[in-house]
Amino acid sequence: MSLFLFLAYFWTETLASVKSCGGLFTITKLDLQPDKVKAGDNVSLTLTYVNPVVVDAGTVKNSVTYNFLPLSPTTTNLCQTIQCPLQTGEHDGSSFFIIPTGVSGSLVMKTEWLSSNEKYLCLSSTVTVS
Repeated sequence: MSLFLFLAYFWTETLASVKSCGGLFTITKLDLQPDKVKAGDNVSLTLTYVNPVVVDAGTVKNSVTYNFLPLSPTTTNLCQTIQCPLQTGEHDGSSFFIIPTGVSGSLVMKTEWLSSNEKYLCLSSTVTVS
């Protein structure tokens, strides 16, 4: 299960950073490695978070801006990303993916886990592709 699987389609060689942009969940560990990536490399997203409420429904909203142009955002069912119900406590959302070829410039990516009235989790990543 990957929060940033969709990012794999956009990166070649990068300087990458990822940060929290709020939400009900408490992020205890967050890292994107390596900082500089070349096509064919594995990229690891380390994500550990604490969930204070049981989650049994919601949506995942992914948005990407490429060289200052917004791409079509996607919205999917949260329970297709995580196993629902998600019980309270600490969870590991870490994942990895392989970087393809073909892109240069700036990418700003945002992933939000939402309920009808609450933001559970939000991650924002900025990547410079050279």
